[in-house]
Amino acid sequence: MIHTCHAQGCTTPVYPRLLMCIRHWRMVPKPLQEEVWKHYRRGQEVDKDPSREYLVAARNAINAVAEKEGQLLLPMVRGAGRPLKDVASTDQLSFPLGPDGNYMETMCNDANCGM
Repeated sequence: MIHTCHAQGCTTPVYPRLLMCIRHWRMVPKPLQEEVWKHYRRGQEVDKDPSREYLVAARNAINAVAEKEGQLLLPMVRGAGRPLKDVASTDQLSFPLGPDGNYMETMCNDANCGM
């Protein structure tokens, strides 16, 4: 399985430990880049168990790029009361959570996600 950049619509292959390709990573403001690395844990891409803080930082970075590219923003990570493995994995970051806490298969904005 090839791991690709998590920026919306990007299919550039990247190492599994990386969130984005270099082109999109450079679009992420430095403070958000620092948050992603602050909460990254070596091996999380192997055991598929990133922290909730990492998922939030990753979502913020993805949204920063989406905003610069004029794309729809992803909703905040939800499901704080559920075990993290039930909430998200790095492979699911590109899919927003719906109002019921389950992943949606399409992109949404505030109007059609019930935000």
